[in-house]
Amino acid sequence: MTPIEALIRLLGEHPDAGVRPVRLLQPLHLGPLAHSWLLEYGDEQAVLRIDQPAARSLGLDRAAEFVRLEAVAAIGLGPPPIAVDAALGLLLRRHVAGRAWQAVDLGQADSLERVAALLRRVHALQIDAPPLDLQAAIDRYARLAGPN
Repeated sequence: MTPIEALIRLLGEHPDAGVRPVRLLQPLHLGPLAHSWLLEYGDEQAVLRIDQPAARSLGLDRAAEFVRLEAVAAIGLGPPPIAVDAALGLLLRRHVAGRAWQAVDLGQADSLERVAALLRRVHALQIDAPPLDLQAAIDRYARLAGPN
């Protein structure tokens, strides 16, 4: 599915669809599991993620992910999601500019303290979604990877 097709699927039913112009800016990541695109959505930037066929085999719960993103955004820890089509693996969320941490960031005590405080806030959230079962995910990924 192209980014334009995905946006039409997502925004065709969205209340702001006729109000906010959308313009693709650039690909952010074109990986085997998902393609992500930076775009202008009205007067702000957003990220469109399109799952690739390999993502479905991982058993990812994109509807639960959307609920978690809403909860994180509600307390100011992340950008709010805009629209989702979990069945098609489509997600549109607001973009927040920033940079990825580098190895050197991990060596700074104040950075680690900020991350620890952030993680405490995230883990204290009450989210109305199925709990994330990490052991089941690891087992599923191991089965997909096959024997050593």
